[in-house]
Amino acid sequence: MRKITAKMYKAFCEGKEASLGNTVVTKDEVILFGHPIVKRHPKHPKTKILVRTWGYETTTTKDRLGAFVPVYQKNHVWYVGDDAWEDNYDWTSFDWDYNVKN
Repeated sequence: MRKITAKMYKAFCEGKEASLGNTVVTKDEVILFGHPIVKRHPKHPKTKILVRTWGYETTTTKDRLGAFVPVYQKNHVWYVGDDAWEDNYDWTSFDWDYNVKN
């Protein structure tokens, strides 16, 4: 995990705002290049998050999302855990442990 991603994750977990290069963290969202890629689930803000890539399946997007969910790419297909994940430009809900990682 890159240093900027670790700082982003910590700020999000603590509900703090931060501007870290191409990434902005608000109390409820992580915004990469002007597009929100992570947000707290409105009904379950401490146990679920909503994520999307907006079609930007880049190394940077994967790194930022990887702080929250186990995401990787194989043969041009993105996976979360063992399941193939297609963004389809819609929010996808994932369980999330909001504790700050060391």
